Amino acid sequence: MSKVSFVGAHAKIERAKEHIRDLDRETAAFLALNPYKVTPEFYVEHNATAYFLDEFQPIPVHIPLLAGDAAHNLRTALDYLAYSLIPKGASSTPETHIYFPICKGLEEYRTESVRKTKGMPKEAKERIDAFKPYAGGDNRLWELHQLDIIDKHRLLMTTATIVTEMGFTIDTQYVEAAFKGLFKLPPDAIPKRTINFPAPKPLFSMEKGALLCSVNGNFETDQRVNLIFDVAFGESEVFSGKPILATLVELTDLVESILLAFE
Repeated sequence: MSKVSFVGAHAKIERAKEHIRDLDRETAAFLALNPYKVTPEFYVEHNATAYFLDEFQPIPVHIPLLAGDAAHNLRTALDYLAYSLIPKGASSTPETHIYFPICKGLEEYRTESVRKTKGMPKEAKERIDAFKPYAGGDNRLWELHQLDIIDKHRLLMTTATIVTEMGFTIDTQYVEAAFKGLFKLPPDAIPKRTINFPAPKPLFSMEKGALLCSVNGNFETDQRVNLIFDVAFGESEVFSGKPILATLVELTDLVESILLAFE
């Protein structure tokens, strides 16, 4: 293919990155407020401590606004790319009918992509086909497309929250207790530290008393276990339960890789 300018597509990606940086700051500021208060409760019969949501604050409205703006710019960057691939004067198709085709399945893609890429060089169309931009192909592109559609009609549902990590604090006292007095250590032999490890990621309704997760052992009083929260997509069929920030960063990398394939 002859050299094509993708200035517009790059600009849209950069704009998405700006929204993502703002989203990062806003999300961090919200979580820094400790908006989720958790109450541990030990159950002797199960030898496990359950963690319940005791208090919570609603996610600020500007968080889904920023997420929606970022998704829209990424989706638009792909349409800008498609338009740039049409040789000037080579198509009678109106500009508003040219898209980067993303469809709900392969069969729909086979028909819709022909219409949406009319006038595009065969090589360019084949490169787009290689990315499998349809549900069942690259689902990330399909879900990005759906996010953009949803955001045009309402706020993205970001009221879902997930427990991404569990922080477990250890020190000399804990190690001595774990080994049931087999040895005695100096008080500062093991400096107090917190170890984070991946936690189950159940979506839970933001209701007082909701069960978040449970951990073997009795941690009702010593509070060694801390739950680390993140804001996630709550759409039932689109990135459900996935952290907003990490997902949008992944989508940005994906869109940039598609653009790079044409450069």
